[in-house]
Amino acid sequence: MHKFWLVFKHVYLKNIKSGSWIFMVVFPVLLIMLAVGVGYLASGMENNTKVAVVSDTPIQMKIPDVKVENTTAAKADKLLKSEKVEGVLEIKMTPEVSGKLTMQDDAPDSLKINVTQALSTLKLQVTAAKLKLAPKDVAELVTPATLTSNSVKVDDGKIVTKDESAAALNRILAVTITVVIMIVTMIYGSLVAQEIATEKGTRIMEILLSAVSAKTQFYAKVFAVMGLLLTQVAIYALAIAVAVPFLKQIKMVKQVLEMVDLSALLGVVPLMALLFLLVGTFTYAVLAALAGSLVSSVEQVQMAVMPLSMLGLVGYFLSLTAQAGDSWFVSVASYIPFLNISVMPVRVALNQASFAEGWISLGVAVVFMVLFTMLVAKVYKSNVLVYSDSGLLKGFKRSLQIMKAEKNQK
Repeated sequence: MHKFWLVFKHVYLKNIKSGSWIFMVVFPVLLIMLAVGVGYLASGMENNTKVAVVSDTPIQMKIPDVKVENTTAAKADKLLKSEKVEGVLEIKMTPEVSGKLTMQDDAPDSLKINVTQALSTLKLQVTAAKLKLAPKDVAELVTPATLTSNSVKVDDGKIVTKDESAAALNRILAVTITVVIMIVTMIYGSLVAQEIATEKGTRIMEILLSAVSAKTQFYAKVFAVMGLLLTQVAIYALAIAVAVPFLKQIKMVKQVLEMVDLSALLGVVPLMALLFLLVGTFTYAVLAALAGSLVSSVEQVQMAVMPLSMLGLVGYFLSLTAQAGDSWFVSVASYIPFLNISVMPVRVALNQASFAEGWISLGVAVVFMVLFTMLVAKVYKSNVLVYSDSGLLKGFKRSLQIMKAEKNQK
């Protein structure tokens, strides 16, 4: 066990300090921080927008998200020239309410919309006064009709009501799951293959095997890669926790939060997606270790990981197909190892499959992962010191023959 942790520590620390891994982890965080910063600054600029209002009749003008300063035409012109206000609004009350807005070219895009909305409200008030309508009559006149709606699903002849907010969030989750699983499995799979192929190509493997068994190396490397993935997940969780207070101060985010119930993120679907991601990454890492052990040099890694990429793309496109609508081949694929890790989370998120079906598929993935890992560990042991350019399929066949010969000798 001590040797296992030595190899684990070596692989983990070597990769976590590498520029490529740091860039892979930090770049998305920087993008999120940039987006949050831009949104926060834009929200702050919007709330600090000032407009000078000039009217032929004294009025109390209210413009959404804008500070209003009632003044004269001459003073308004000076304020605009000194850039103390972002715009000047000239209002005429006769013969009807109208306005002219002069604004700086760097004024918020929403300023014109907000001014139009304020003028419309003012015109409504003036018109109501002319018609001698009471305030409650005006409020009743402009109040839109109330519409309540709900989504239902027919399940075994029974109508089941669905939460529209949760359904919308699940659709977003489905798209996110599709992309994240494909990218993560491919990246970490390639990392494992690169690690093994590099050691074989530099002939370091012979030295390592004299001190640590092949199986110990195999398991240590695969688990080290999973440690890197868990570290990345932890970093992203911390980044989200830090960003949330700032996100809540952005107007657009506030509006989204009012429409969407984020408590669904603590539900079964995200948990199941995370478990599929971990199981899928581990399974692809094992497959990558197999591919890496079948090549003779680091130059052949791209050829070795090509089957992983093709397999990942098949799962990705099947996930996209599931988002377009359920079908029999998508249903079948959601139980097939390597494909189910991408397809089943999407089907569950879109309510195409029940939670029970999702857990069954996850169970299949876990059982396959365990059996596949045990098989690959044996193949890795018999093939890690074999150097041949015969190709992946022939190399795998040769490994099976070596395993069979070793078994017969016992």
